[in-house]
Amino acid sequence: MVKVKMEVNPGVCSLKTTIEAESEDMMTVVFNIKSDCPHVMELAAAL
Repeated sequence: MVKVKMEVNPGVCSLKTTIEAESEDMMTVVFNIKSDCPHVMELAAAL
């Protein structure tokens, strides 16, 4: 299993975002996105 976690530098807004990506078969990726930003969460819901 491959797992990657990154914390995004929010810049001016200061709303933190953490993105995790996991793959068990190196073909399908599952994303887990946590954020204080409503715009990022809107994007996460669309994925």
